[in-house]
Amino acid sequence: MVKRVIWIDDDESAMKAVIQNIFPQLWDKEISSEIYIMGDYAPSELNYEHDENSINNVNQAIYQTFINYLINSKLINQEDDVRKKLYLLGLENIVNDFHKEVRVASNKDYLICQTAGSIHDIANKTANGIINAMKSDDEGHNSDETVIMLDLVLLKHDYEALRKHYESHEKVVTVLSMELYKELIDLLSNSPIQPSVMLYSTFVIPTDVINNWIKGYSDIGGEPSDLIIYNREGKPANKDNEKELVEKIASLEVKK
Repeated sequence: MVKRVIWIDDDESAMKAVIQNIFPQLWDKEISSEIYIMGDYAPSELNYEHDENSINNVNQAIYQTFINYLINSKLINQEDDVRKKLYLLGLENIVNDFHKEVRVASNKDYLICQTAGSIHDIANKTANGIINAMKSDDEGHNSDETVIMLDLVLLKHDYEALRKHYESHEKVVTVLSMELYKELIDLLSNSPIQPSVMLYSTFVIPTDVINNWIKGYSDIGGEPSDLIIYNREGKPANKDNEKELVEKIASLEVKK
C-alpha cells in the first residue's frame, strides 16, 4: 500500500488548501505527506522568494490542521504515537525546500531554459534529484511505497503561456511540469506502484489550462489518454466517474 505522498508545488499559500482538505483524509489511512517547494511563483510583480517566513506559514498550517485532526479523531492524548506513525517527527521535517542544485527557483534559470531550449535538461536534473531524495530518505519511508503529486503550473509564466496559446490556437508552449512529469514517469516506469506520479492544479475551472496542458504533453511525446488531473480538494477535474484522489491513492497496491 502507499505510505507516503510527495507534493511538488511552487506556491506555499495554495498548498494550504491541500493541507486542510486532503492531509487529514490521508492521515486517516496512515499515509504521510511531504511538500517539496520549487519554482519561481510570483503572485504579483513582487520579486517573490520562498523565504523562511513562507515556509514557516505552511508549517503552521500543517501543525494546526494536525492538532484539529487529533482533536476530531479523539487522539489528542496520543499525539506522540500518531506523529511516529505518520513520520511527523518535527515541524522542520514536514516541509522540505529543494536544495539549490535540485530546484528551479529563479527567473534567470527559467530565462536560460527558454532561450537555450534546455527545459528538458532542467526537468531531467530535477526529476533525478527528487528520486534520489526519495531513495536517501531517513525517516523510515520506502520509495516503492511513495506516490508523487505534481502541480501543473510551477513557474510564474506558465499559466499565462498556457492561457495565451489556448486562446490564440497557436502551437502549445512546453512548460516545466510537462517535461518533469514525463521524466518522472520514465524514471519510475518500473515502480511497483502505478501510477506512481499523479497531477493536480489550482487552475481547473475553466478547463482550458488543463486541456492545453494535456495537448502540450501529447506534443512532447507523452501519452495523455489516462491522465486524471485533480483539484486542491482531491476531486477529479477532467474526467467523470473517477475516484477521488485519496480513495485512488489508498487503492493502489505495491506489486512485488
